[in-house]
Amino acid sequence: MRILSIFCMVAIMLPACKKDLYTPDYSDGRIWGLKNGKNWEAEAYASYSVDERISIIISKKNDQGYLRESMSIGLLPMKLGEQKLNDHSFVPYGDTLIRAFYATIQADGDVVEDAYKIIESAPERFAKIDKISSDKKWLEGKVSCSFVLMPPKINLNNPDTLVFQDCRFKVKRIR
Repeated sequence: MRILSIFCMVAIMLPACKKDLYTPDYSDGRIWGLKNGKNWEAEAYASYSVDERISIIISKKNDQGYLRESMSIGLLPMKLGEQKLNDHSFVPYGDTLIRAFYATIQADGDVVEDAYKIIESAPERFAKIDKISSDKKWLEGKVSCSFVLMPPKINLNNPDTLVFQDCRFKVKRIR
């Protein structure tokens, strides 16, 4: 009888040990589309950079809430229209080239695993703002671009090339 009581207590306590899975928070924005031909979605927001330019910060987290993918589109003019994306590497301070960067993240979300740079010869490499709310707090648009892995490759499971197609974003500007 005592063994049965202990078994019942353990059975009741086990569900309490289960950690809740992370639920993405899209209140400040999101981006969705295709990544290497598969549906992809991530949290996103916009922040001011310099001279009325913004950066779109994109974060993809795992089920435990740890950051696993990070992408940024920097120095995008706060105006309607399509802008060409450039490589972020070796750009002198003060340059206003619109740039993009992608990285996979490991550990508890604070260690860069593999870093990627934009493929400047790719046929599609743009960010386009289609709509700006009247109070300039929300932006909507599209992104298509490709990235290539920068050596050294840390995670052998990561692809050498990433292609983001038909991605849409709706982001809130945060100071």
